[in-house]
Amino acid sequence: MNKVESEDRIVKTRKSLDKYDNALFLKAIQETCQLILPFIVLYVFSYAILNFPVASFRYLITEGRFSNIGYIIRFANNLFCDYVGIVAVISLTFCFAHGIKVQPYRNVMMIMTAVSVYCILVHNYNPAIKDIPSFGISYLFTALISSYITGSIFKIAHRKFNGTIRLKYKKKALSRSLSIAFNDLPIVLILLAISFLISELCIYFGDGYNLQGLIVMGLGRLVVYCYNLNDLLGALAYSILCIFFWFIGMNGEAMMPHETVIPSVKNAVYVIANTNISHTHIVTDQFIHNYVFLGGAGCGLALSVAILIKSKSNLHRSFGAFNLPFTAMGIADIIHYTIPVIFNFVLFIPFFIIPIINTLIAYLSIYLGFVPMDKCSLFCTTPIFFNAYKSTGSFSAVILQVIILIIDIIIYIPFIEKLNNQKYVEFRIRIEQLVAYIKANDVKNINLIELDGPLGDTSRILLSELATEVMKKKNLTPEAYKAIGGHLYMVYHPQCDDSGEYVCSEALLRWEHPILGLVFPPLIIELARSGGILHELESVILDETCRSISNIEKISDISPKISANIVSASLAHPDFLHMIMKYTRKYHIQNENLWIEMNEQDMMHIDDDVKQKLSFLRKRGHKFIIDDFGAEGTSIVYVGSGLFDGLKIDGSLIKNMFNDKDSYELVKSIANMGVKLNLLLLSEFVETEEEMEALKEMYINLFQGYFYSKTLKYDELIDFVLKEKEKN
Repeated sequence: MNKVESEDRIVKTRKSLDKYDNALFLKAIQETCQLILPFIVLYVFSYAILNFPVASFRYLITEGRFSNIGYIIRFANNLFCDYVGIVAVISLTFCFAHGIKVQPYRNVMMIMTAVSVYCILVHNYNPAIKDIPSFGISYLFTALISSYITGSIFKIAHRKFNGTIRLKYKKKALSRSLSIAFNDLPIVLILLAISFLISELCIYFGDGYNLQGLIVMGLGRLVVYCYNLNDLLGALAYSILCIFFWFIGMNGEAMMPHETVIPSVKNAVYVIANTNISHTHIVTDQFIHNYVFLGGAGCGLALSVAILIKSKSNLHRSFGAFNLPFTAMGIADIIHYTIPVIFNFVLFIPFFIIPIINTLIAYLSIYLGFVPMDKCSLFCTTPIFFNAYKSTGSFSAVILQVIILIIDIIIYIPFIEKLNNQKYVEFRIRIEQLVAYIKANDVKNINLIELDGPLGDTSRILLSELATEVMKKKNLTPEAYKAIGGHLYMVYHPQCDDSGEYVCSEALLRWEHPILGLVFPPLIIELARSGGILHELESVILDETCRSISNIEKISDISPKISANIVSASLAHPDFLHMIMKYTRKYHIQNENLWIEMNEQDMMHIDDDVKQKLSFLRKRGHKFIIDDFGAEGTSIVYVGSGLFDGLKIDGSLIKNMFNDKDSYELVKSIANMGVKLNLLLLSEFVETEEEMEALKEMYINLFQGYFYSKTLKYDELIDFVLKEKEKN
């Protein structure tokens, strides 16, 4: 993919992300999936144990020696199955309210209203569905409808009529809460009236069924009708409907239990045994388990394997490995919620077409006589391969499962690769947005990992990866870290005097992310600050800087000077002085060879403790330079305080010297002030001889920029220093 195609893809993805960000309810569904994930994991574990396909084990935990443990597991399972509907309503409405940025008081009002709407809509009088728990897994569809209706009407009402009624009391909190209550009361009453009307109409015209009961009954009759026309048609209709419900976040098999629309093998075997009529219906409940939903809905086993083979995300691969034993038992709930498959439009095509392909392959194989029909129904969690052999008594059924599984994996793989590309582009765009946010805001008072939405998610992911890199670099030898392909390293920008002779270098941190490439350096610092690993990161910086000084001295017999960039927050750390002395002693370098650069913005945040440390280190021989001077409004008091040895003029001023008279005059004023205060003067971004000559006339001491040298990696710096030594 060339650069133009890459940029086109980024533009298209940015547009789709903007649309996605505006699809508030879609976001609310995916956020809800993350919120209820612990419940899903609890349910899957308990379900797998309670339905373990060994009768003696099930007896042991239900009636035998470990029945007490079985009771606890059954309680956990029932807790999910009976109440996940109400949890979903609360989570969905909360996420939707958060998305439209309603006030906390309205959050509560929206949730209470959505729960009330849900309770009205699940009410029914039909004995056929009386025993279904009203707040359970079967009513997730109603939970979705209740939250969507409530959220949408609240959103419209808040835009049109927000703050119409304002009550005033002595206590502001009481005034605010009562005002919100009175403003929202008409909305609540309208919603309750609408939901009550829908419920009563459904019950009256639908033989006592509630809204969801009517929908499921209608779809069930459609499947039965298709099945009666042709069992293959029935299997296709059933699998498509189940997959649709899974895709929008609901357990499709709980919404439409196959036993209500697909006949069991037991009934077919009974007919054969007592009437000597050959069984002509190939599709049975066991057929669905063995071949259509091989390893769970959407062939969850094939998805897990494809993720392990092709995914570039360590997190996704760990999910795939974690899900393997469950998908082998036909339980794919966790993988649907963790990847997630729900509303994942990249996986939409394989998720839908794989069950159809599986159905056609299996049906044709049985119809042509390559594989026998099922002779019995097995427990739904009977593992793959074993269930095929046990239900048919033939290894040909196992071979058919292997073939179907391989085909499914092959189908999933290109879509996993596409998912990798999408995640890369999305992540890159989020990084760009995060960098723009840092440039536009004073992030020193903002914790990046506490940000809401995509920026916070991106910050937390990057911080986790950065922390891992820092710990590796800190704990491994340089050789070992390089051998494992470490991504944190230092580059050095040489600084020369007015005769072009090399004097010192600035050490700059680089993080070459394995997927994103070079990460914006200020972002690295702000992530470390937000995540509490800034001290560890700057320990790594000082360690490598001092090691470079020592090595250059040994190789070239010159006394090199290198400056390291440190922020004021590090100086405030109680261990900072010890850290400086630790590395200068460790590498036996002279104190005057280690310079410290501090950003101009940091000057506004130094206290008396930091001033004492600066004074102490200066007495030991270290030089302190104010970096990017002139970019912000540094107090002249700090410049003339005697705490600093030099000023590095901001590169943006140097760039604009000949295009902007104000920039030229500002550089000249800074230089004059530096000369009068007897400060070392450095300039960066010196790229032309014209700039260098103009700066010389202003008595600038040191020059840094591409006119002399680009930034160099360690080995390149060694070569540069040796060449400079040969010149002299």
